[in-house]
Amino acid sequence: MTRRVVVHVEPTAAFLHCRSCGARIRWGKTNSGRACPADAMPIDGKHYSHFETCPNAPQHRKAKR
Repeated sequence: MTRRVVVHVEPTAAFLHCRSCGARIRWGKTNSGRACPADAMPIDGKHYSHFETCPNAPQHRKAKR
């Protein structure tokens, strides 16, 4: 089973669109406090990282040092 990243999104966060796939997203923060795009619609009351569903996610990831 894959562990999904939960993103805490403020109720007032604006709806935006992903630059590469065009999906609706909202920005929030992970448990570690890092900014992360989240899918706009929650599943069971939780927002999950858009990196898990975006078909072009690898092109947006920063290189590890």
